[in-house]
Amino acid sequence: MALTDTARQLRTPQSSCRIACGCAEPMAVVTKCGRMVPAILAAVLCALSAWADSPPSAGDEARRRALYRQGKALVAAARWPEAAAKLRAVIAIRSAPKALIALAVVEEQLGHLREAKRLYRQAQLDAMALGLDRDAAAAAERIQQVDPRLARFTLEVPAGVRALVSVDGEPRFPAAGTLELDPGRHEIQVTAKGYRPYRTSRLVEEGDRRQLAVVMTRLEPSEPAQGAADDRQEADRAEAPWPIGPMVLGGTGVALAAVAIGLWVDGSSKDQALRDTCSKWTLGASETVCPAELRSDAEDAEAEIIAGNVLMGVGGAALAGAVLWWLLLPSADEGHQPATATLVVTPADVRAWVGVRF
Repeated sequence: MALTDTARQLRTPQSSCRIACGCAEPMAVVTKCGRMVPAILAAVLCALSAWADSPPSAGDEARRRALYRQGKALVAAARWPEAAAKLRAVIAIRSAPKALIALAVVEEQLGHLREAKRLYRQAQLDAMALGLDRDAAAAAERIQQVDPRLARFTLEVPAGVRALVSVDGEPRFPAAGTLELDPGRHEIQVTAKGYRPYRTSRLVEEGDRRQLAVVMTRLEPSEPAQGAADDRQEADRAEAPWPIGPMVLGGTGVALAAVAIGLWVDGSSKDQALRDTCSKWTLGASETVCPAELRSDAEDAEAEIIAGNVLMGVGGAALAGAVLWWLLLPSADEGHQPATATLVVTPADVRAWVGVRF
C-alpha cells in the first residue's frame, strides 16, 4: 500500500479504525506488519482520533481566522517571534497544512531549523491524509531545502559502550549516531554507566558536517559515579515512610468537618422551618407557642446545630494538629534541619498562631 493511501486510510471516516501499515485487519493496529496491538487499544485510539478531529466551534473558528490574518501581517513585517506566537495559537485551535507550513517558515527565520523540518514533515503527512497534493508537494520541497542547512555531528562512541546523549539538557536519540543541530552554540553530553561523563561545547554553523570522537573514561572502583549522591538522595526519599500519623489525623479532621457541616445544615433547615411555622419560636427558648408535636423537632434541630458546632471545632483542631505534626517531621534531605514550630494560643479569643522555621 502506498504511503498516500495509508495516510488517507487513517483519516477516512469509513476506515478510521483500520489503522494499518499495509496488512492490518479492522479494529487492530499494526505497528510493524505482523505485530498486532490488541483490538481494545485500537478502539481507544479510534475514539481518541475522533475526539481530536472534532471541529472547533464557530466562535473558535472565527478567532482562528483572525489570528491567521494577524500572523500573516506579522510575517510580512518580519516580526518573527510575534508571528510564531500567533500561528501556534492558530494550530492549537485547528491544525492545517497551510498553517503548519507558515509556522515552519517563521521557525526557519528564527534559526530553529530542526523545528521547521519537523513542522514541514507534519504538514506533508497531514496534506497527504487530506488529499491536498499541492500542500504536500510544497512541504516536501521545503524539507529538501532545510535538510542540508542542518548541522550534523557523527558521534564516535567506543565500541560496547551504551551511551546516553543530551544536547543543551535535552535527551536525544541520534539515528546511526548522527546528531542534527541548529546553528549556534550547543552543550553536548554523553553519559554511560561506569564511565565519567563526556561534555563538550561546540559552536555550530549551518551545514556543518563533523566527526565527534567521544572519549569515555572508566571510573575507578572507589570513585563514585556522576550523580551518585543525587541518586542516593532520591533513593532515600523513595525509601522514606509515608507520614501515616499526620495523614490519619488530617483525614479524621476532614471527615469530622464534613459530618459537622451536614449536621449544621440539617439542623439549621429544621430551625428555619420552625421559625416559619411559629413566628415567636426562638432556638433554645424554655417555652414556645408552637404546637406540642413540634417540640421534638425543635430539640432535634438544637441538638444537631450544637453537635455540628462541636464536631467542627474538633475537626478543625485535628486538621491543625495534622499540619503541625507534618511540619515537625524530620526532612529526608541530607543535612536539612527538621522544621521547628512555635504555637501561641490566646485564650481571650481562642485563636492559635503558628510560626514555622525551616
